[in-house]
Amino acid sequence: MFDQICQRIPAEIPSGSLFYPVATLLKKPPRITWDTSTPYSRGIREGLEDAYGTWIQDEPYRTLIRPLIQPVLDVSDKLPCLLSDFYSATKIAESWEEHRRWWKEAVQQCREILSSRQISQWLGDFYGETGGGFFLIPNLTDPPSDSFGFTRRNRTYAIVGPPSVPKRIEACDSDHQYGRRPGYLVNTAFHEFSHGLVKSYLVRSSELIHGTESLSKRNRLRGWFASTYPIWRIQFEEIFIRASTALFLAQRRGESAAEEFLEGEKKQHGIYAIDEFYERLHEYIEGKRSGRYTDLAEYLKSWSRSIGK
Repeated sequence: MFDQICQRIPAEIPSGSLFYPVATLLKKPPRITWDTSTPYSRGIREGLEDAYGTWIQDEPYRTLIRPLIQPVLDVSDKLPCLLSDFYSATKIAESWEEHRRWWKEAVQQCREILSSRQISQWLGDFYGETGGGFFLIPNLTDPPSDSFGFTRRNRTYAIVGPPSVPKRIEACDSDHQYGRRPGYLVNTAFHEFSHGLVKSYLVRSSELIHGTESLSKRNRLRGWFASTYPIWRIQFEEIFIRASTALFLAQRRGESAAEEFLEGEKKQHGIYAIDEFYERLHEYIEGKRSGRYTDLAEYLKSWSRSIGK
């Protein structure tokens, strides 16, 4: 079943973007079942569609995503049983316990790196009420530099794979690499937490997203960015988050760090519209401090009204 799913996922879309939302709908092993104690248990299809947020609302992406989730839907009654059998037959719990030290070290590295970075405070100031809290999950089994962010049961998650580092400096598996690139961990965690928070605002901002589509003409998209984010709606969200990351860097390390980040985004991905987003979000921050705007929703409405003036 998993083989069928992976065959249907385009190379540009990490498989974790499907598997993690599914995992949040399952109870823990050894007896794995669908979690029927939450609103998401009203139907696996509903849960998966909700997990994809803004993606599933656009026809081009609806056409793309539905074939990806269909294998899960087709065997939805059997999936928990298959996973329970897999858990038992592979003795994966024993492997987990055998490597527990590595996982604990990864968690400790992440805790130490993030302890003084005030990510949650900045996100709260920027987005407003953030719900049930933030949960960073370092996953050593994810591909290097792959990461995912979503919200479930009023919790905002950032699942962060280990950073890519040159092989020549890899001392041993237990180093985990998180400690080698603290900047990667901080920026990635901020980015993924933002994905879990911004969606609720953008769902209510369709007029703004449609009205700013002309900004896409400024871009010269290249590499995997163009294929992973093929339509403006999801490009808007991604560029929005990257611009907010630059603002976070400006607060932590100064404006020069933000400018370096913005130039890197333009050089690597060709998203030149990020300058406009950065200026807009900087205006929001200043307006909120002066009392002109009460929250992000109010500012997005103001931005929408300003289009075409």
